[in-house]
Amino acid sequence: MIFVDTNVFYSVLVKMVFSLAARNIIMMLSKLATSAIVLNELVFISLRKLCEKRAKTNLLKIFTLGSEG
Repeated sequence: MIFVDTNVFYSVLVKMVFSLAARNIIMMLSKLATSAIVLNELVFISLRKLCEKRAKTNLLKIFTLGSEG
């Protein structure tokens, strides 16, 4: 059984350097497994990237700067 992490799913959804390799992992005949946490992280990262693209800013940088006090 192969555990599929967030990076594999994200690479399948978004055109990246590893998209073909990620797609090949998903299409394997082996049994695949994942977790609810991975799917939650995938949704969070996808929405964050979409918001950053639309707002043309780095939200992670804003949150990090805001937490420095």
